[in-house]
Amino acid sequence: MLLIKLGGSVITDKKKNEYLIKRNTLKRLAYEINASGKRVIVVHGAGPFGHRKVKELPLRKSENINDVVKVQQSTRILNTEVLKILDNAGLSPISFPPYSLFKFSSGKLVSKDFDLLSYYFKNGFTPVIYGDICFDSENGYHICSGDESMLELVKFFNPDKAIFVTDVNGIFDRSPESEGAKLLDRVSNMSKISFGKEGVDVTGGMEGKFEIMLEISKFCGVWVINGKVKHRLLKSINGKRVKGTEVCFL
Repeated sequence: MLLIKLGGSVITDKKKNEYLIKRNTLKRLAYEINASGKRVIVVHGAGPFGHRKVKELPLRKSENINDVVKVQQSTRILNTEVLKILDNAGLSPISFPPYSLFKFSSGKLVSKDFDLLSYYFKNGFTPVIYGDICFDSENGYHICSGDESMLELVKFFNPDKAIFVTDVNGIFDRSPESEGAKLLDRVSNMSKISFGKEGVDVTGGMEGKFEIMLEISKFCGVWVINGKVKHRLLKSINGKRVKGTEVCFL
């Protein structure tokens, strides 16, 4: 089985920070996943539905329960649309919000439970997890990114591969928008990469994502590919080498 992370940058308008879903791209990616015939667990980012909403709210430690609810309502709008599209593609999706799987305290994961998710997966469903805000018993809230969920899922399910689907061709030696930026075929914990300034991202941006990818690469193969290119995800799922970046831990 495989884990697939559909990044917020490829399924929403994250750069413009607008509450817009790229439905055509999402539909194509869903059909590529189904066409592969492989069993997968899907994780998707929240894009502006999470990042922008968090920035809009004060989220004070002492008085934030209603704000946590507002963020969860926003991310659920995106998740519901993702579920509809995956369902139309024949993937039988079922949603597992991170707060149904994890407990946090002081920003640290203190417990996790994948029993129900595993039960649904074994019975033919496609579990769908997404980036969202979770209650934290000490801090009041914790932003649980899709990447954070990916790491815990990899530890539990031991997949053959984890594929991160983004809106660029992979990981570059500097910001992809910088002049002379070079796509890296392979990166590791020994690589020197300059991560430039990014837009609204409350989960650590690309640098934070890269650190988690490195951790995941201790357990399985990790690839970063461009979801805007037709059939690239399908080929990657089926084990073909495509344009992108392999992440490994040396």
